[in-house]
Amino acid sequence: MTSENLPIPLLNWFAAAAIAVGLGASHLLDGPDEIESARLNTEALADAQLTAAQDAARERAAARICAELNAAPRWTATGELTCTR
Repeated sequence: MTSENLPIPLLNWFAAAAIAVGLGASHLLDGPDEIESARLNTEALADAQLTAAQDAARERAAARICAELNAAPRWTATGELTCTR
């Protein structure tokens, strides 16, 4: 059967079904909902705060180590600590 052989009401039903499926699946095209966005933002903030706290602790430890040598802490490009006077 081709579309020329189908009765008009049957074509209308197929068209309606296709539109319904399209509208029913349209929520999949949306981005994350508000709850998911809030959760992701909260996780990102917690990660940033943890990283900042770790960086601050690392800097304090470096300052203590270099203070014993009366030197200033410096970091190399590879992340190694050097104490320079």
